[in-house]
Amino acid sequence: MTTQSVSGWRSIARSIAALMTGYLVLMAANNMLTSLTSLQLVAHGARDALSGLVQSAYYLGFVCGALFARDLIMRIGHHRAFVGIVALIVAVVLLQSLAFHPLLWIACRMFTGMSLLGVFMIVESWLNDAAPSAQRGRVIALYMITSYLGAGAGQAVLLLVPASSPAAFPVVMAIFACAALPVWLGSARRSGHVAHRRTLRASVGQLWRSFRLIARQTPAAMIAIVVAGMLNSAYYTLMPVFLSHSGYGETAVVRDMAWSMLAALLLQWPLGALADRYGRVLVLQRLCLAAAALAGSIYLLLGQWQMIWLVFCYVSVVFGMYGIANVIVNDTVAPALRVETSSVLLLTFAAGGVVGPVLVSAVMTWAGAAAYFLCLMLLCLVFPLASLLLRGAAGEVASESV
Repeated sequence: MTTQSVSGWRSIARSIAALMTGYLVLMAANNMLTSLTSLQLVAHGARDALSGLVQSAYYLGFVCGALFARDLIMRIGHHRAFVGIVALIVAVVLLQSLAFHPLLWIACRMFTGMSLLGVFMIVESWLNDAAPSAQRGRVIALYMITSYLGAGAGQAVLLLVPASSPAAFPVVMAIFACAALPVWLGSARRSGHVAHRRTLRASVGQLWRSFRLIARQTPAAMIAIVVAGMLNSAYYTLMPVFLSHSGYGETAVVRDMAWSMLAALLLQWPLGALADRYGRVLVLQRLCLAAAALAGSIYLLLGQWQMIWLVFCYVSVVFGMYGIANVIVNDTVAPALRVETSSVLLLTFAAGGVVGPVLVSAVMTWAGAAAYFLCLMLLCLVFPLASLLLRGAAGEVASESV
C-alpha cells in the first residue's frame, strides 16, 4: 500500500469515525428490536402471515421515509438529522412496549422503518461522498461489516436480556439513545441546504425522476437491490419464526441469529475488494448463484446438524449483495446527487423488503415452515436470470443498430 493510499484511508477514517461508531450502536439496538418483535409475536401466538405483515410494515416505513428524509437532511444537515431521528425512534419503541396489539405494532414498526430510512440515507450518502471510486467498494464493505457487527452485538444483548423479560424494551431504548452520543459529540458534517421545503407532490415527482434515471443507467443493479431487500427482510423477520417452528427454544434462536450476523460480516471486505478489482455485475451474479446453491442445500438438509452451518454460509454470501449493487449505482452519479441517490436505492430496497416477508410467510403458511429456504433459493435466482435477459436485450438492440 503506497504512502498516498495510506494517507487517503486516514483522511476517510477521520471523516467517518464518529458516524460509524454511532451507527454500530444503532444497528445493535435495531437488530435486537427486530428479533424481540419476532419472538414476542411467536409468544403471543401470532400466525406466520401476521408476523410477516407486522415486520413488513418496517419496510413500508422506508417507502414513506424516502419522501421526507431527503429534505430533512438537506435542510438541517447530516449531523443534526441523525441525532433527531434517533430521539424519534426511542419514542416509537416506547409506544410499542406499552401493549401488544397487531395494529399498534404495525404502526410502530412502520414509524421505526421511516426513521431508520433517514439514518441509512445519512450514512450511505456520507460514506459515498467521503470515498473516491477506487476505494468505494471497500468503504461500503466497511459499512456492511459495521451493520452486521452491530446486529450480532444486538443478538448478544438479547441473550443477556431475554425477550420475555420486562427489561427487554427499556434496554433497546437505552441502546438507541446511546447511538446518538458519538455523532452528537463528533464534528458536524456540513451539507448543502435547500432554500425551501418541497411539497409532497414535488418530492414524489423528484423521487420518480431520479428512480427512472438510475434504473435506465444501471438496471441490473436496481434488480439486485430489490432482490437483496426481499432476501434480507425475509431472513431478519422470518428466520426466528422458522427456527421456532423447527423446535429451537428462545435462547437457541437468539444464539444462532447472533452467530449468523457475525457470519454475515466475514465476506464483506473480500467482496468489496473483488468489486473494486473485477466486474461488479459478474461478482454479483456469482454471489446470487452461490446463495441459491446454499439455500437449496439447506432445504435438503433440514433437521440435520449440517443445516445451521450452511445457514451461516448462506448469510455471509447473500448479505453482500446490497453493498455491491450500491457501489455499481454510485459509480455513475455525481457527488451532488448522493442524498437523492441514497433515497432511491433505499426505497428500492424497501420495496423488496415489503414484499419479501409477506411472500415468504404466505408460502410458509401454505406449504409449511420447511418451504422457507426453498422460497429463498428461488428468489436468489431472480437476479442472474434477469441480468442474462437484460444482456440479451442489449445485444439484440446493438445488432439491430448495426
